[in-house]
Amino acid sequence: MSTVTFLQAFHGQILVIHDHKDRVVPYSDAKTVADLSVARLFSTTGQGHGRILHANEVVEEIANFLNTCTIR
Repeated sequence: MSTVTFLQAFHGQILVIHDHKDRVVPYSDAKTVADLSVARLFSTTGQGHGRILHANEVVEEIANFLNTCTIR
């Protein structure tokens, strides 16, 4: 399954969260997904691949994103 292909057909709001120093998935992949799908990209530095969802700044960004989402 291609994330880019899936997201190109998706018409909802998208938040991509990725760390510049992720060693598992390159940051360039997140940038590509965000650029091709008109998603909002939230970047961190130093959280890596595993700790990112526990970072306060990420939790706050997710909450802000959910609060601004519109339901169609």
